[in-house]
Amino acid sequence: MTEQLRHMGVSPAWDRERFTMDAGLQKSVKESFVKLYNDGLIIRGNYMVNWCTHDGALSDIEVEHEDTDGKFYHITYPFADGSGSVLK
Repeated sequence: MTEQLRHMGVSPAWDRERFTMDAGLQKSVKESFVKLYNDGLIIRGNYMVNWCTHDGALSDIEVEHEDTDGKFYHITYPFADGSGSVLK
């Protein structure tokens, strides 16, 4: 993974690597999740997610999934010289 990131020109600060539910990030993650939900950008349809009140973890392990048609977005990053782009 590290070599792939270097190939793409990414130079992350590995010493500051964090998990999204680390103690210092839980509040920000929860606020972002609620905002995205309230803006109608996530969780469309009936879908149960289990929330752990102890550590704030999310899980859908015991949920029966039902596929629904939706949208799939692509983000294109154009090169500065106009010679092409990188599709993510």
